[in-house]
Amino acid sequence: MEFDLDEFVKTPTLEVLCKCTKHQLLLILDHFKVVVSKHAKSGPIEAEFLTALVQIGIFPASIFPKSPLKSPPSASFTDDAVHLKELEVELREKEFSLEQNRGEKEADICLRELELGVRSLQPRASEFDMSKNI
Repeated sequence: MEFDLDEFVKTPTLEVLCKCTKHQLLLILDHFKVVVSKHAKSGPIEAEFLTALVQIGIFPASIFPKSPLKSPPSASFTDDAVHLKELEVELREKEFSLEQNRGEKEADICLRELELGVRSLQPRASEFDMSKNI
């Protein structure tokens, strides 16, 4: 089924909107004079678009909970940025913990190697020949 901008403008539906490509969404946005970043992914474009259509009065506000879109329009990008920052901090803490654990393991290995080296330098009772030392 071919997308028809005029038909969508006459009778906008969520079903048609969900099937739109990014290019088609940008055409619809241009028609309704809604400005979004053209480099954004289609999920944020759909979210901003739905918010604008509700503000214009084309869709009722009750569509948000039932919307099959990937990201809810009420979600802000700052929440995503905060969540991303929290995940980055958590990742750094885990990396630090792993690096610290790795250092401890390397120290244990060095200690054991030194212990083995000292043991190999000490004469053993079974190797000592009394007849050679008289």
